[in-house]
Amino acid sequence: MEENMMTKGKKKALIISLSIAGVLAIAVAITLGVLLTRKPAAPQVKEGEIYRTETETFWVGVGSAYISFSYRDAPDEKDAAVYGYVFEVQVNSGGGYSSWLTGTWSLEEENGTYKDLILTATWDDTAENQTTLADAESGVAKTYGLKDGKYTIGVNLPSAGTIDFTLDPVEDKVGGDEKPEEPCTEHVDENSDGKCDNCGADMPETPVIPEEPELLLTMTATDETTAMAAEIKMYVDKTFDFCLEMMGGKVFGGTWSSSDATGQNPLAPITLTVDDTGSPVVGNTITVTITPAQDFSSMTYACHVDYVVPGTITMAFDFTGNFIISA
Repeated sequence: MEENMMTKGKKKALIISLSIAGVLAIAVAITLGVLLTRKPAAPQVKEGEIYRTETETFWVGVGSAYISFSYRDAPDEKDAAVYGYVFEVQVNSGGGYSSWLTGTWSLEEENGTYKDLILTATWDDTAENQTTLADAESGVAKTYGLKDGKYTIGVNLPSAGTIDFTLDPVEDKVGGDEKPEEPCTEHVDENSDGKCDNCGADMPETPVIPEEPELLLTMTATDETTAMAAEIKMYVDKTFDFCLEMMGGKVFGGTWSSSDATGQNPLAPITLTVDDTGSPVVGNTITVTITPAQDFSSMTYACHVDYVVPGTITMAFDFTGNFIISA
């Protein structure tokens, strides 16, 4: 009888043990099921992010990933990063999300109708454990068509196989899709209010450029020794410039006046008064003679100038120039 009681006790203990084991197995199964089906929380939406797919899990719920679609401004250094319309496969393998694949994207929308989604990314085909776009080539655009209002994007993740991400361009929109305005590159102020008509910025001050006086006559000459060309330009405002091609243009100037104080003799010699920038050899004045043509249809102006390039050579110029008299 005592033996029967011991046997019954063992059976009862076995039944209890089996019951506890069953409860634990069910609890583990439920917990595992929750882990496998629960969508882990993704990071907050970043500035410039426009679309984001739902988060998908892999590695028996340990890993998770999503695809982010955003617009990035161009960096200061053009080769520093991908910019413009950029997509990223963001993966959390246990230590937080980071980008495992980056590329560019385009998606046209017209009157609420979405067209093909195009993704382009590059990766090293020769390396192992690469994250790639499924059924795509590195550096070649991959086109995804809209089906039942969604795009399905396959991504090959290391040791996880192909994970399909779905993008609903309506439900998965997380930010504005307007491209930031380009900075104003040309300020315009047509209404003269001191503000740019395009961006409203204060107009930069425009430097005052003095008007070039009206040219009256040009006399030219060439130094025989150096074959250097020179010009004397006489202006209507009674100023003149002495120009040397080898020295980049004007080297000195001054004023001019007729030797006839009465203004009655158009053939009176003209005096060029040199300013303080002239060569010492030139002197203070240059005399210009005027010789008319036989029919008085024109006048020839002539003068001689010796000029010294400081510390180098002396040049001699015999200038002549014709002034045509209007009929």
